[in-house]
Amino acid sequence: MKKSILICPRCGSDRIEVVLPHIGSTYECRECGYRGPMIMGDRELAEKLKTRKREQEGEEQPI
Repeated sequence: MKKSILICPRCGSDRIEVVLPHIGSTYECRECGYRGPMIMGDRELAEKLKTRKREQEGEEQPI
């Protein structure tokens, strides 16, 4: 069984910290600064999100 971790939906990082530890906690990604809900997933999902983020960043760069 794969281990579930908190993952940033924007960049796929697992470097997550709780910034408002209450019911409906708010989390912050230490990689990209995203604040909000995170997703539960495994390392495979995290790598897919990281790959997608890199691809999107490559598309945004002017030619």
